Amino acid sequence: MKLFGTVPAARRRAALVGGFAACAVICAASGLVAKSATPQAAPQQTPAAQPADQMKFASDAELIFMQIAADKTADFEEVMGKVKAALAKSDKPERKAQAAAWHIFKAEAPPAGGVVLYVMVLNPVAKDQTYDLMKILQEGGTTPEELQALYAKLSGALKMINLSGLGKVIDMGGGS
Repeated sequence: MKLFGTVPAARRRAALVGGFAACAVICAASGLVAKSATPQAAPQQTPAAQPADQMKFASDAELIFMQIAADKTADFEEVMGKVKAALAKSDKPERKAQAAAWHIFKAEAPPAGGVVLYVMVLNPVAKDQTYDLMKILQEGGTTPEELQALYAKLSGALKMINLSGLGKVIDMGGGS
C-alpha cells in the first residue's frame, strides 16, 4: 500500500543506493585512473545514457520520511551535519537557497521497533538541484575515503525511506 503517493520501497532504496554506489564507483575509478602507470586506449563504446537523478524533485515541496536505527542516530546526524557544512561552504547561490529551504525534524516520540523517524521538509524544492547526499558531499570537497566512511555510516543507519512530493493548493498567508 502506498502512503501519500510515496514511491515504492524498492525504488526508493534502489535510487538511494544507486546514487551512493555511483558516487563510490566514480571515486574509486578516479583513484584507479590516477594510479595507472601506462595509458591504455579506451575501447570504442557508445556512452551509456545517465539514469535520471532520483534525488531531483519536480514537486513544489517534498517530504522525505527516514527511519533510522535507534542506535545509529548519532551517525545519521553526523552525516547530515557534514552535508549542511558542504552546502554552507558552497559558492553557488542555488546551493545556499537549497540549504535555506531544507529542514530536518526528528520525532519526539520514543523509538518504536528500534527506529527513530526523521522527516526532511524541502519547501520549496530546488528543482534543478540534487538532494543526493553523497553528490553534495563530493561537490563540497569531501575526499573519496571520507565519502566511503560517511556512506558506511549512512547505510548502516538507514532502515527505510519514503518520498512524498507535494503540490501547493492554498497559501494561507496570502497570494495564490
